[in-house]
Amino acid sequence: MRPTIIRTASGVLTLAALVTVAGCADRGATVEDAADYPSKDVTLIVPYQAGGASDLAARTLANQMEQHLGTNIIVENRTGGAGSVGLQHLAEAHADGYTIGYLPVETVMLGFQGYDIDPANYDLIGQMVSVPATIAVPADSPYQTLDDLLKAAEEAPGTITVSNSGAGSIWEATTTALGEATGTEFKPVPFDGGAPAVTAAIGGEVDAVIAGISETTPAHAEGQLRVLAVFDEEPSPSLEGVPTAIEEGVDLTMGGWGGIGAPAGLPEEIKQTLEEAFTAAASSEEFTKVITDSGNIPVNVPADEFASFVESEAQNFKALLPPPASPVRELIPALAGIAVAAGALALAAEIPEKAGLTSFSPRWWPEGLAFLLLGLSVLHAVLALTRPAAAAERPAAAHRTGVLRLTAMLLSILGYGVLWYYVDFRVSTTVLLIALVYLGGGRGWKALLVFPAIVTATLYLLFGVLLKVPI
Repeated sequence: MRPTIIRTASGVLTLAALVTVAGCADRGATVEDAADYPSKDVTLIVPYQAGGASDLAARTLANQMEQHLGTNIIVENRTGGAGSVGLQHLAEAHADGYTIGYLPVETVMLGFQGYDIDPANYDLIGQMVSVPATIAVPADSPYQTLDDLLKAAEEAPGTITVSNSGAGSIWEATTTALGEATGTEFKPVPFDGGAPAVTAAIGGEVDAVIAGISETTPAHAEGQLRVLAVFDEEPSPSLEGVPTAIEEGVDLTMGGWGGIGAPAGLPEEIKQTLEEAFTAAASSEEFTKVITDSGNIPVNVPADEFASFVESEAQNFKALLPPPASPVRELIPALAGIAVAAGALALAAEIPEKAGLTSFSPRWWPEGLAFLLLGLSVLHAVLALTRPAAAAERPAAAHRTGVLRLTAMLLSILGYGVLWYYVDFRVSTTVLLIALVYLGGGRGWKALLVFPAIVTATLYLLFGVLLKVPI
């Protein structure tokens, strides 16, 4: 019996070893593959939607590399997670030279924000583009200059919406950096790429957009957007008359970059073939013209220099970007909500019952608010514990502002949930709504007076008059 068991176990271990070896061998290319490379189409992964700066640079380069490789390069857009979906797919592909990808600046940023992205997972082929950041507003926007936009942000912190290419992207980082440099606070609105972010601004879905110069320049030329500033040291020839942020009094330069990479572990012969094709493509007149006309800056950085640049960028962003948000820290608002809800329920229990025209208890309103807050707090806690820590924390100043605002809102609701019984419903409800609208960023007489008055009157007519609730 024992020999049978031993033979069986040995067979299983041998099979497992063979599968492991086969899997490792399949991860890269063989010597024969390298000698014949390329013998089929090459796929180039772009981690953003078609139409943006990254997509333009990648497709233009691919067209030129095809001529030197003698095969087709199929561009494949894999979007999501500020580029992390496409970058992860590239890192996990076979290191055989038939899957390469566009590596944006987010390659060195996302790892510091909770994403499983590491520059070490790629063999770098070369860098071919530098992308200055721009800020633009819809053509019919009342903001004519960057100063106009900053003044609006100062008057209503956190209410000016700015679209970007995704949470954790370079353009969201630029939004944050602009706020820090000017002492203002914007509300970032992420999209899956620069193209949809620009489209949202054209359609008036947001107040402004921060994106690459090649993504905003066409819309600016067609009168769909108005670019307010370029975050570069010098004005761009493609945006005549548009100042730099420095010229507008904001000492800030930001931008992205892009290069080509492959899964780590490429055979040296294949890597050299790709590098030669890249160098020829990046120096071609066609590539240089397309990139220059778009407003971007064409470069041709070889693999070794690109690797050194990526390493230095990683160190820069490590110092710039905060660590991923801790699930424990994200539980703090949920625990505060639960505590406030429990306190409201305890205080509501002290409200004396009284006979009314209906079966409604005078405690129903504060208890209803408390249970609603309790449910939302529990839901927030569940989400905080189950979702991955993919987004960095907000800057300290903005974080403190948000915490104070949330605390003030919770205290307002708690106080109202109890005091409405002792103060006239119409007065207490109006005061609460004014407080919540103001803390939420609402300004102006319509938001602070008309809206609370209409809502209070509607609630009173519905519950106090029609349903005869004792309020």
